[in-house]
Amino acid sequence: QHLENSLQLNTVLSSKEDIENAVDSLTQNIHRAASASTPSEPEIRPRSYGIVLTREARELIRTKRRLRRRAIRTQDPWDRILWNRAAKQLKVVLRELRSDFFEQKLSSMDYTVDANYSLWKCTKALKRQPLRWVPVRCPGGEFAKNEVEQANAFGFHLEDRFTPYDFATTEQIRETHQYLQMPLQMSWPIKPIRIEE
Repeated sequence: QHLENSLQLNTVLSSKEDIENAVDSLTQNIHRAASASTPSEPEIRPRSYGIVLTREARELIRTKRRLRRRAIRTQDPWDRILWNRAAKQLKVVLRELRSDFFEQKLSSMDYTVDANYSLWKCTKALKRQPLRWVPVRCPGGEFAKNEVEQANAFGFHLEDRFTPYDFATTEQIRETHQYLQMPLQMSWPIKPIRIEE
């Protein structure tokens, strides 16, 4: 509809410049119509329940990454020692941040209406099954749309995975079967020997 409102169908196309201008105008109108009809993306707000990194932690992350690049590039033992030391410092700082965050979160939780049942919501979130993010592909290449197709695709995958290789010829297989069908002992066992003999 945006395109219909902005198009001018009675333009004169008598020269090269008129054709160029008409094509440019049509292209601009198509771009405007596409941008007007495309829904705007909702604002992605940062989550308020995550652990907030301090300036010290961010600086340690930068330092660790820089030292890692240098240690891998130079293969110097001293650079590797510095990288490991920075990684340990970062681990300690992140552990403290996590423990402080969870301490604060647990102290503010309650099971009453005033706290909006935050304790029960947290428990429910911990018990929830994780969502599957990876789509399953059928043997034909298309995505599996329901659980039956997913089960069939998994069955085909297992069948392909556990099918033995055909290394042996039919003659080798026949010889192996004959060897396995032969009696184990062709003669009597040796009599046990006594110590006196």
